[in-house]
Amino acid sequence: LDILKRAQQEALKGTGKIEVDIPILISANKFLEFDDVETFLKAVIPEKTADRFKIYTILIDGLDEILDVDQREILLTKADHFAKQLNCGVIVSTRKIDLVKSAPQGFDKYELLPFEFGQALELFERLVSDQEVLNALREGLERIKYQIPMHPLSLLLLIKIAEDNKEIPASIT
Repeated sequence: LDILKRAQQEALKGTGKIEVDIPILISANKFLEFDDVETFLKAVIPEKTADRFKIYTILIDGLDEILDVDQREILLTKADHFAKQLNCGVIVSTRKIDLVKSAPQGFDKYELLPFEFGQALELFERLVSDQEVLNALREGLERIKYQIPMHPLSLLLLIKIAEDNKEIPASIT
């Protein structure tokens, strides 16, 4: 999101011809379809604007959706190769951390752990400005904290529910 905000700010400056750094989000299955960087670039950046954008990071989502272990290795090797050619970063995500026993050379492995109750409240306070919604989130989370996994996505969905309903249902299932 920070990369996109910077790209938007740069694009809105409108000071002549500048190259804007952008992130590219692509599914793991789709990424495997590309044999070379040129084909990849043509698919992800419209030709008319190719001279205005530089890929800052390739975000590859869904490594767990590649069932074949050899294909996963090919994807990681290809991602590393593309990133080096484009002089950009690469992030590969998976819901199943156990698929990656150890990070391949040149990669670091991180796992997003569930939030603790206090961390969840801090997230709410940072993201929600409406005091009524914030109060509903505080009270509701206390009631249902053992009913939901406190992963960022679950908490963001909880915020959406609270914004829509101004309360958290007693049962969140």
